[in-house]
Amino acid sequence: MILPLTTPVITTTVIINMIFNWNEYVFVNTFISSDRFKTLTVGIQNFVGQYMTDWGAIGATLMISVIPILIAFIFFSNKIIDGISAGALKG
Repeated sequence: MILPLTTPVITTTVIINMIFNWNEYVFVNTFISSDRFKTLTVGIQNFVGQYMTDWGAIGATLMISVIPILIAFIFFSNKIIDGISAGALKG
């Protein structure tokens, strides 16, 4: 009985946490040394060199990295709004 009532709140928390972890840069760059476990946003740093920056590759990678967040927002936007407004109603 409790789980169906808290589904919008749990969904909102999962989505916001996913976005936060997807954009985490400092933690991954500091504590993870293996390239296998680094996130995509930290991998973009490899396109920046001391004397040259590959702006085309950076732009393409950034566009690809935004796609999962946009898909999650499109599919779960109603759940986000329900979860945010669930605690705002009296009664």
